[in-house]
Amino acid sequence: MKEADRFDERQAIARAKAGNMAFLILLMTLFASCGLRVRLGRERATPGVGALIAICPAAGAYIARCIYTGAFFGLRESGRTFLWLCVAWVVFGAAVVARAFSRGGLAVDGMLTDDCLSILVALIYLAALVAMALKRRRDAREEAEE
Repeated sequence: MKEADRFDERQAIARAKAGNMAFLILLMTLFASCGLRVRLGRERATPGVGALIAICPAAGAYIARCIYTGAFFGLRESGRTFLWLCVAWVVFGAAVVARAFSRGGLAVDGMLTDDCLSILVALIYLAALVAMALKRRRDAREEAEE
C-alpha cells in the first residue's frame, strides 16, 4: 500500500502539527533535564534512562494528538488492535508499578531506574486510550448534531 493511500491531506497536516508540538515538548524536557543535572550536580537517572525519560512526554503527546485529530490511523484502519494493545500496556504498567513500589525499585541510590520506563510507556498508552475516548465522544457529538 502506498503512503498516499494511507493518509489524506488533512491527516498529513495534523501529523505535521503534532510533530511540531512534540518537538517543542522534547526541547523543553531536554532543557529541564539539563537544568536538573546542573542544579543537582549529578545525574538523576541511570545511563540511558534519563534520555528516554526526556523522550517519553514528547512521544506521548504526539500519539495522543494524532489520535485525537484523527491522523494516527490510516484511512482504512480501525484501530481496534491498537486499542487492545493500549489496554494491555496499561495493565502491564500497573503491575510494574505495584512490583516496583513493593520492592522499592524505582530509585536506587537516588537515581531513577529502568522500572520508570515501563511506567512511562504505560502512561503513554493511557494517554492514547484517553485520546481515543475523547475522539469517539467528539465524533458522536458531531454525528448527533448533523
